[in-house]
Amino acid sequence: MKKWLKKSLIALGVLAGVLLLLNIGFNIWLQRGLPHLIKKKTQYQVHYQSLSVDIFTGNISAHAINIKTLPNNNPKIPKIEGTVEQIEIGRLGLYDAIFNNEISSSRLNIVRPHLTVVLPPKSNEKKKKNTTIALDELQITEGHLTIFRHDHQKLLSAQKLSVAVEDIAMNPTTENKKIPIVFSKYHLSGEEIYFRPDDVYAFNAQKIRTENQQMSIENFTLKPLVSFDEFQKKFPKKRNLFDVSVQAIAFTDIVLTEDKIQLSDVQLKHPRLKMFTTSAAPEKKEQSFSYKVELKNVNFTHSELEIVKPNGQRNFYTPKLDLAVSNFRMNEDTAQGDLPFNYETFDIRAENTEYIAGNQNIRVKNLHITPHAFVLNGNTVSTLQGNKTGNQIQLNLQQLKGDVEDWKIKDNQLFATINAIHGKNFNGNLTAISETPKKVKAIKNAIGKLTIKETRLDNFHLTYSKNNQPLHVKNIHLKMNNFVMGGKINEKPKIELADYQLNTGTLTYQTQYYNIRYGQLSFNNKKFNIDDLSVLPRYSRAQFTRMISKEADLYTIKVKSVSGKGSWNFLNTTPSLEVQHLLVNGADANIFRSTIPPDDNSARPLYSQLLREMKFPLLIKNMDIKNAHLVYEEDTENSVGAGKIILAQLNGNIQNLHSGKAKTSSRLIPIRITAEFMNDSPLKAIWTMNTASLKDEFTIKGTLENLNAEKINHFITPYMKMKAEGQINRLSFDFKGDKTGIEGVQGIDFEDLKITVLNDAGEKRGFLTGVANLFLRDNSKKIPNQIEINRVEREPHRSFFNLFWQGILSGLKKQLI
Repeated sequence: MKKWLKKSLIALGVLAGVLLLLNIGFNIWLQRGLPHLIKKKTQYQVHYQSLSVDIFTGNISAHAINIKTLPNNNPKIPKIEGTVEQIEIGRLGLYDAIFNNEISSSRLNIVRPHLTVVLPPKSNEKKKKNTTIALDELQITEGHLTIFRHDHQKLLSAQKLSVAVEDIAMNPTTENKKIPIVFSKYHLSGEEIYFRPDDVYAFNAQKIRTENQQMSIENFTLKPLVSFDEFQKKFPKKRNLFDVSVQAIAFTDIVLTEDKIQLSDVQLKHPRLKMFTTSAAPEKKEQSFSYKVELKNVNFTHSELEIVKPNGQRNFYTPKLDLAVSNFRMNEDTAQGDLPFNYETFDIRAENTEYIAGNQNIRVKNLHITPHAFVLNGNTVSTLQGNKTGNQIQLNLQQLKGDVEDWKIKDNQLFATINAIHGKNFNGNLTAISETPKKVKAIKNAIGKLTIKETRLDNFHLTYSKNNQPLHVKNIHLKMNNFVMGGKINEKPKIELADYQLNTGTLTYQTQYYNIRYGQLSFNNKKFNIDDLSVLPRYSRAQFTRMISKEADLYTIKVKSVSGKGSWNFLNTTPSLEVQHLLVNGADANIFRSTIPPDDNSARPLYSQLLREMKFPLLIKNMDIKNAHLVYEEDTENSVGAGKIILAQLNGNIQNLHSGKAKTSSRLIPIRITAEFMNDSPLKAIWTMNTASLKDEFTIKGTLENLNAEKINHFITPYMKMKAEGQINRLSFDFKGDKTGIEGVQGIDFEDLKITVLNDAGEKRGFLTGVANLFLRDNSKKIPNQIEINRVEREPHRSFFNLFWQGILSGLKKQLI
């Protein structure tokens, strides 16, 4: 062997021996001197049964370790006390750990640690440069850990805690991230987990474990540490207090990479959430959301959700809610939207859902909602028990379902297209309470554009009552196409409707004095028809006369049918009604007036004024009245029965009937009437109103022929206590007037006209009869064909027909006497 090789081997052997001696010596020194060094240089006292360090491999192991904090320790460092059965560190980079503030290791294994830690108070001192940590594998076995804050308030505790994590990294690049530590694989198990992040909540979990890459948590709770009253006093700016419990939580494939949290197949079994709301104004939201949260599949099974209002009353409740969401994503981009997250799809099912809106309780027996469909079964709306103010409501809807094409929320408004909505079997009762309307604060329009292509409501029944005057409608069926509603956020929403069809069965409406009814209604955007319309008194004439404080008419009306064709819009804030043709067929009307009550001396506008002052556009281009029968009866305190005027076989035509808001080329309303006066004599009249005239100017002209004077005894005998006989061959009139009076010309042709004056018993009073006939002309041969009628002033509280009668009466006085 060459000399140089021999010397080299000797040198290497000596070096190896020296290194071995150094390693042995270093271990002996660590075993005996390290505890004293730790005690001298730190505030801790450490004992261990054995310690082994291999300076060649960087492997370190220690057994039976005991640690405690020395008395009078530095308050800025944590207090630690407890034991660790074993610590093993694999391939620790000693040089980098000592000189470069970098810790890297292949493995850290901590066995059965039992530690209690008291954290120091938070310090405002500038942080030192963070240590870079790279760890291939961390394992903690059966640990028992309790951490307290500096005031000895428990922060965190765990029993039988076992952790296995691979590829841990923490360095200055992750320091400012929301998730400052990242890893690839993990395993976790533990019992009786407790965490108290603040003075409001405490988290508890009975057991946590991972198996086959799935984490499960049993009996998780988030409990408030204060009562709701204390919460409102201590935290007046916070809006909500939560009380949460979940029987079981499970998820797989947790991924933490810098600012990203990703979970798959998240399952929550029997979660229970109770949320207490306050009246606090919402705090300003953060401008950005720097997390990236991805939940691939989320399922809530048999959930219970309750929301409580500030007064302690329940606002929302459902005892059974199932929720499934796929591909839930929330990040900085989605957080900028009105809906701060997005998703691929969702599925919501709930039973016995209850929601309190104002004084109304809304219940849904079961519901199913997805992005493209919804079904609500067993729906009710009712006024809260014990509430005596506001409207009283009881609504029942068997089913409401819809087919949704798409929807989104943009700029705090809803934009949605619904293909179809169908509601069936509805019963509604609404009792309106008369009260002074309160000033309502302007509410922003939440609907940008809502389109419903088809709406069907079948078998609806509705009862509405106000002031003990109920309205009942049966068998309502409604179909609408292309309903559109929406507008800008600060404007009232506008409504458009392409076409619709409304059919109803019987309607009954009870007013103070009448029962109003129809048998059937058919109504759409082009035509309508009403059958068997009636307005019948609830009381006898004698009862009605005793009930009213001033003179008023009592109506008895029956109409076979009312039908019309045209176009109308009642949905917008300014409704409009334009009818091309309106037909009133088979009307039978009786008007009774008693002059026993005091006169109503309030000013009575003429019909043209009423039309002119209507608040919406009304135009009926052509209106026909066919086969009508009209009876007017009047009695006085001293009359024997009621005086009666009859118009039989009444037919009429009205053209250009309009309100002041209507667009029409003319403001004249011509009315043509034909009838049999007192069931016998032909009557023809043309009456024209002018809505443009502020004086309410009008004209009326016509003729009455072949009137047997005995026919008018139905009116004059009970009313004036006289009888007439003779023949009126023709009576003509041509009047013009306004709201202050009437004037014109009148002609009469009569013969053999006589009257008989009667006493209260209906017997002839001979002397008065003779005197009256002395002043009465028996024929018209000695008078002009027509005479001028001087202006007759109108009494403002009397009707148009009273003014017309006064004009006729003025002419008769000149012609007959």
